[in-house]
Amino acid sequence: MLEYKGLRIETSDLVYAPAEDSFLMESMIDPGLSGKDNARVLDIGTGTGFLGIAAGTKRNVHEVIFTDINPDAVDTARRNAERNSEMVVSKCNFVMGDLFSGIEGKFDLIIFNAPYLKGEGGEEVLSEAWEGGKEGVELSIRFLKESKAFLKERGRILISASSLANIQMLTGSVSMLGFAIEAERKVHIFFEDIFAFLLRAA
Repeated sequence: MLEYKGLRIETSDLVYAPAEDSFLMESMIDPGLSGKDNARVLDIGTGTGFLGIAAGTKRNVHEVIFTDINPDAVDTARRNAERNSEMVVSKCNFVMGDLFSGIEGKFDLIIFNAPYLKGEGGEEVLSEAWEGGKEGVELSIRFLKESKAFLKERGRILISASSLANIQMLTGSVSMLGFAIEAERKVHIFFEDIFAFLLRAA
């Protein structure tokens, strides 16, 4: 069980657990929701549900959709939402699917703690939770391409990346796809930098 800022998060060997990248992303949720009222939030690749639950504790958030391709993650996120407060769970809905599969409507903030390491689908448990493609960013770029159909006017995207991946390829695609980086933060962990980018439509 992980405890962080008053949240109690159940972890599992079958689900990506919150770590430094998750905590960095959590620090960007308030800027991501700045100026929003009755906000809808979508947490893609939710894992344990940590980021969606953190968003759900905000007074200006009306609804959070949690989605993951891993059914164990969806179940874990649901249990964690129920564990953390009635206020949070009343805002929550859960969907199993790949990126935006099964998602309807538009959102003020879309969160994607993306798989950001280089890899092409290993056999290890959770490989899909950290491998983002040959350059480590292909899944993130696919996400950005699909996200515009689900983003409200003046909505924002919060996405992670690693210096071990092809950051130039990702940031180039951000611009090419019509987004601008509104804010960014990073943390150095061992031999890599982890980035959290807050994007808006340019």
